[in-house]
Amino acid sequence: MRRFFTLFLLFILVGSHLSQPTPTAAQDSASEIIRLVNEFRVGLGLPPFRVNATLSAAAQQHASYMAANNLYSHTGAGGTSPQQRANNAGYQGYVVENIVGGTGMTPRQGLIWWQNSPVHYATIASDRYVEIGAGMATGGGQNYYAIVVGRPSDTPNSTRPTTNNDQPPPVRIIPMTLSQPAEDGSIRHTLQAGQSLWMISAHYDVSLADLLTINNLREDSVVQLGDVIMVRPPDGYVPPPTATPSPIYVVQRGDTAWEIAAINGLTLEQFLWYNGLGMEAILTPGQEVLVRIPEGASPPPTATPQTTHIVRAGDSLWGLAGRYAVAFDELLVWNDLTADSILTIGQVLAIRPPEPTATPTPLPATPTTEPQPTATPTAVAPSLASVSLASPTLVPPTPTPIPPSPAVTAAMPEEAISWGNWVGLGVVLLVVFGAAVFLRR
Repeated sequence: MRRFFTLFLLFILVGSHLSQPTPTAAQDSASEIIRLVNEFRVGLGLPPFRVNATLSAAAQQHASYMAANNLYSHTGAGGTSPQQRANNAGYQGYVVENIVGGTGMTPRQGLIWWQNSPVHYATIASDRYVEIGAGMATGGGQNYYAIVVGRPSDTPNSTRPTTNNDQPPPVRIIPMTLSQPAEDGSIRHTLQAGQSLWMISAHYDVSLADLLTINNLREDSVVQLGDVIMVRPPDGYVPPPTATPSPIYVVQRGDTAWEIAAINGLTLEQFLWYNGLGMEAILTPGQEVLVRIPEGASPPPTATPQTTHIVRAGDSLWGLAGRYAVAFDELLVWNDLTADSILTIGQVLAIRPPEPTATPTPLPATPTTEPQPTATPTAVAPSLASVSLASPTLVPPTPTPIPPSPAVTAAMPEEAISWGNWVGLGVVLLVVFGAAVFLRR
């Protein structure tokens, strides 16, 4: 009986050790894409996002849903929107979501995709959101990524009723089959319908600048269906000398300010600032615009940020939220609208939060009675017999209590988890050895 009890105890100890969770590839990929996004933000002079576990739970849920159903959409399980999923996970604030995926897609390729898509670029380069969560899942041979960035709010979003129309439009991801290296080491890709140079650079993990240099193309070059793009040059290839990029870009048919800014590594605000344009400006084919400050030239004066938008034909609430990089819910609150509201041409919408109204400081109340004068005490000289010559008792000052430092919750590094597992395994082995010696007696 004693031997049976000892073996049962050993089984429990070993089982509890082996059941400890270990980092998965999905967790590593999600952490990696957060790291890359934050590095990108620091390069733009923006603060990195803070990692939020609640947003990560919402992002992982949607990444798993896309992988299980083999689809790319912001609409999740039960018809939920990104805002609803974040609220359901317990997040109190406003959020926006980026998704991307593809066969064998890496976190770096996902970041390149977002950098070159104007709407997704606005999410990762926004200065309005401060927290981030990420998720990654694999299904049907493809990797699915989702990030949710948010800004906490004092008022829970769940207090405002939502509708089935409170959902962003679906995102269409065009699949791409990667070409294999030829005998000379080169890789060539034939352009298919719906593909672009920045999509090729994302899938092959090649910078857009290198892709242009290898193929002797300019930033304003037009590629067509069936063009063969050199992704990797043959072995022994000597690149041509790098030319100084032109600060001027000639607008092509179909170009938008978003796309020109993203391709040239600018925010939309920077591009508009360089060219003295407003959000309502319309670009025309053949128009020359600045994409960088020419050498020796002084930057233009700082423009006053736009705070309102005048509705034009074709505008929608979702489109305006994406254009100005604001949360859909915030746009509704600032303008006292609902998701079902219909916009009218010429309507003025606020695209920035209203300035807070200063509260005047109350003045002190006037006393109702006049203070009475204080009588001056009459000094009386003490007699020598009543004078005490003893030293006064010194009372030490009471130290000011130091408030305790706020608790900081940090994720345990992988090295600590690894050492913890080894120590736990060593303890289990010692218990097994001691039990074996005890049973042999």
